[in-house]
Amino acid sequence: MADAPGGDGGGVDPRDPRDNTDPWSSISFDEDFVKASNITELAAGERAKAAKKAAAKDAAKRRRRERRRRAGVFVRRYTLIWVAIAIVAVLGVMGAKGTGPLGSILHVRNGRSSDESAGPRSSTSSTSSTSTTLALYGYRASPGECLTWDQGIASNPRRDIRSVDCAEPHLFEATGSFTLKDEGYGPDGPTREQWGVIGSTNCPGYAEKFLGYPIDENGRFNADAIHPLPDAWRSGYREVQCGIFLTRVTVPPDGAAPEWTPEFTGAVEGADQARFWGTGSCVLTGFGMGYVVDCAAPHSWEVAGTFDLPFGPDAPYPGTEAMSAAATDACRSLASDVYGRSLPRDIGWTSTGIPESSWALGRRTVECIFGRSDGSNNWVPVAGPLRG
Repeated sequence: MADAPGGDGGGVDPRDPRDNTDPWSSISFDEDFVKASNITELAAGERAKAAKKAAAKDAAKRRRRERRRRAGVFVRRYTLIWVAIAIVAVLGVMGAKGTGPLGSILHVRNGRSSDESAGPRSSTSSTSSTSTTLALYGYRASPGECLTWDQGIASNPRRDIRSVDCAEPHLFEATGSFTLKDEGYGPDGPTREQWGVIGSTNCPGYAEKFLGYPIDENGRFNADAIHPLPDAWRSGYREVQCGIFLTRVTVPPDGAAPEWTPEFTGAVEGADQARFWGTGSCVLTGFGMGYVVDCAAPHSWEVAGTFDLPFGPDAPYPGTEAMSAAATDACRSLASDVYGRSLPRDIGWTSTGIPESSWALGRRTVECIFGRSDGSNNWVPVAGPLRG
């Protein structure tokens, strides 16, 4: 048997399973070794717990490092984007006010104007107005800008509008705008009647300032307003847009909204303001108003043509009777020509008058009309054309 390591040649072999004696009995540790030893071997369970704790700590460190890395990437990636957005926002606000690099673009696109020198005059009167006051969604246009919109309620409930060249058919030419103050109106804003008064009170002044001369209140054009719808009013919108419409002389098309208005082309400035029904038109009158209708439908009278009164541009207002007398012979001749034969006793003729305000603006042309009379200066409605 070989000698045991560190033995004396006669010791016990610790690897021999037959030997039941203590295999470590011959090993001794000196005092210095014991004092220098500071390592304690943990049990297997304790070692597993320690390893698990260390692994969790390392994983937490890795997660923190990953979060810091991702944060750095996010900041680097989006800083320039946020800076660009901030710059665009600032420029957009400036542009909406007509200043800054985008001012010339947004000023035209949004049609904004700072001209409010005419000053609004509000009213709470409930007096009805015969003017056409539209309830479009809020829009502020530059004076002279021409606007149009889809007049169908179902297809355009918000009444969104768009700007077009004035040479194209349009519904409205802007003259100015103002902000209406809250003066005891309801939660949805002024009533329809109140809006009519507000428009007819304020907008003629804006039209005169824009055109350089008054609008003929009895003429071809009508100065009135586009006001905010109730939902816009409830959200705080108080902008009222003044402008010029074409006065309606025809009945609205079937299914049209009550505030339907006809299209016109060309700028208002310099245009003839005289309003005519039109030669050959059939007119139905009632309640102080008149509209062109189909001649097959009941109507009050028909237009035979026009006649220029023999009064100079500086002549004082002659009055209704003098104008009618001046046009009598000409209108009878026109009516006979259109009727095709001598006029029966029950067919009367006359001319439309010229209001004094229109006379002062230079209007001298009247329309000659004829129709069936009841003998008491009243027109009897007829169905079908009277012309021969």
